[in-house]
Amino acid sequence: MLKRLLLLRQISPNLDLGHLMLRLIVFLPLFLKHGVEKLFTFGAMARWFPDPLHIGAIPSLIFAMIADGICSLLIVVGLATRLALKPV
Repeated sequence: MLKRLLLLRQISPNLDLGHLMLRLIVFLPLFLKHGVEKLFTFGAMARWFPDPLHIGAIPSLIFAMIADGICSLLIVVGLATRLALKPV
């Protein structure tokens, strides 16, 4: 039983490929459209960014930057996916 569990024959390679394609199709466009914009134009966006969380415009922008920029990139790469899905 332990030998079979360590070989991981029960996990299909198609499932891994499906997870990869889901991460690429859903979260890569999110990072490319919203994440890159927030990461590289923070100063320009800080002037007109709305305050949907009612904590101030700058903290709301920082939260959106972390969710759209950093967490979506972590999900695409496959690092800390459970933790990175919390703010998204």
